[in-house]
Amino acid sequence: MFLPQEAEGYVSTMNTREVGLIVVQLGGGRKLTTDRLDYSVGITEICRLGDCIDPSRAIAMLHADSTASWEQAAAILRVAIGVIDQAPKANPLVYSLH
Repeated sequence: MFLPQEAEGYVSTMNTREVGLIVVQLGGGRKLTTDRLDYSVGITEICRLGDCIDPSRAIAMLHADSTASWEQAAAILRVAIGVIDQAPKANPLVYSLH
């Protein structure tokens, strides 16, 4: 199910660790080596840094096995992705060469 943005803005930050932990929480990753993976859950079509998003454009597509787990993942993802009013300054593609 698509996770819409609540207001218009630009993606300025993304806590990628939290995004990964959402996938684990949904069942798409392992906490223990004995955990089974659920290949039907996860995150697709996630926005990128600098993207302009609004209520008509989803932050991401969340795949969950229940409404409750989808809602919990959606709440965490909304916090993990920072949105600001103005377009952020572009990050350089290469930070340094040694």
